Amino acid sequence: MRHAPPAGILSSRLAEAFAAYDRYDYRSAYELLEPLARSGNAAAQARLARMYANGFAVTADQKQAVLWYRRAAEQNDPDGMAFLGFKLEHGDGVAQDLAEAKRWYEKAVAAGSVAGINNLGLMYLRGHGVERDFAMAKRLFEQGTAAGHVPSM
Repeated sequence: MRHAPPAGILSSRLAEAFAAYDRYDYRSAYELLEPLARSGNAAAQARLARMYANGFAVTADQKQAVLWYRRAAEQNDPDGMAFLGFKLEHGDGVAQDLAEAKRWYEKAVAAGSVAGINNLGLMYLRGHGVERDFAMAKRLFEQGTAAGHVPSM
C-alpha cells in the first residue's frame, strides 16, 4: 500500500517546481508538478493548468488547462478560480458562460486574487456579462491597485 509523502516533502517539491517554472525550466517544473497535481495539490493543479494554457513543456491544450484550473478552483485556489473565470468568460477551452465566470471571479476576489479583482473589474467596466457599473469597476481597480496589481492602476 502506498502512502502519501509527508507534508514537508510535498511543500518542498512544490517549491522546487515553482522555482523551476520561475527560471523557465518548464520540463523540470512539469515533471515535479504533474504528480503533485494528480495527487490533489491545488497550487500544483493551477500551475499545471497554466502550463497547458501556454504550451510550456507540453502541447498547448486549452481543455486540459480548464480541467486543471477547475480542479484547483474547486479546492478554493485563488489562481485556479481567477483563471477558470477567465477561460469561462472568453470561451477558451470551454463553452463561454459569463454568469459562471462572474461567480468564479467573485470567489477569487474573496480569496484575495488580484487577477480575479482585475478581471471582475473589467467585466463591470465593459458591461460584459453584467450591467455596466463604473463605480463597481473603480472600487475593484482601487482594490487591485492597493494590492500592488499593476494592470489595475
